[in-house]
Amino acid sequence: MAEQLQPHERPVMTVFPSVASLALGRGLGALYESVPIRIGRLKLSHLLFPLPTSPLAFVLYFGLKAIGARYVLTTQRLRVTQRINGRVVAEVPLDEIGRIDIATSFGQRFYHAGTLFVRDHVGTERLRLVGVVRPDMFRQTILEARDALIRTDAALRTIEGRHVRDAGAA
Repeated sequence: MAEQLQPHERPVMTVFPSVASLALGRGLGALYESVPIRIGRLKLSHLLFPLPTSPLAFVLYFGLKAIGARYVLTTQRLRVTQRINGRVVAEVPLDEIGRIDIATSFGQRFYHAGTLFVRDHVGTERLRLVGVVRPDMFRQTILEARDALIRTDAALRTIEGRHVRDAGAA
């Protein structure tokens, strides 16, 4: 199914997974963080390994851009879609999101990335977003969109209740 938005649904934010979403990318990230000795402000491993492995990193990066996924937050839902055809791989309605946990593996630290575990109100994992750069910022945006949806729905129910009550009194 191609990505379709409902008439009342609007895109809020789209995030593209980083190289840290791939096992090989996390392996490179772990290599880049492997020597904690500092020379000035840089780790020795930052000086030794990125340049020789850069061709592999570029292939991973451009491969992800061509055939990877994207994480799309709308006013109604959070979904994972394929880049090539826009097919929805997984989704969860915002009002079903209870909490979002963040985990950062050693191989993701170099990229300032992490994995978001989207959980429902009882704690069941509904969606896993791997390799999100600055995951705390995306988590906050998702939670704010969820809260806005819940408040808007509550306000609309209140307005509808007033409308029904006023129509019955007339």
